[in-house]
Amino acid sequence: MLKQITVLMLGLSLVTCLTGCGSSQGESATNSGATTSAETQASHVDEFTITDVTKGEANSYGYYDLDVTVQNNTDEAKNFLGFSVNELDANGNILKSYMSYNKNAAYTVVEPGQQYHIKLTEAVADGIAGFQSRGYEYGDSINSSTKGSFSTPCKVMF
Repeated sequence: MLKQITVLMLGLSLVTCLTGCGSSQGESATNSGATTSAETQASHVDEFTITDVTKGEANSYGYYDLDVTVQNNTDEAKNFLGFSVNELDANGNILKSYMSYNKNAAYTVVEPGQQYHIKLTEAVADGIAGFQSRGYEYGDSINSSTKGSFSTPCKVMF
């Protein structure tokens, strides 16, 4: 019975992520001044979405992986740099925030429609009960990147 409840909860979390992670809205890191902030934000809607977040089993060392899948929704290849991560406690409060490239610095060209899986290693002792992401970055480097933010954050409780 506990296993069925766990599977049901993971299924509901996936549905929440798929419905809540699909919209994005962003702002370019480099603004020429000729484009207004609203125009810049409107040009970055839904470029990337998070389509899945899966929590792996803990290993004997007290760590587990979060496998996060992102998808390029544009019509051109993009050099994906990373996404924002909020680690949540059981009440949905933020324990820690960082960009995924702080833990996984493998920048990857993601083709149109292609998905990319990123594994983040987490410690069981940190008490992480959920994942939330509000945005992403792509471009040539962290210093020369385009930032986007999801209009509805991707939030999954485990």
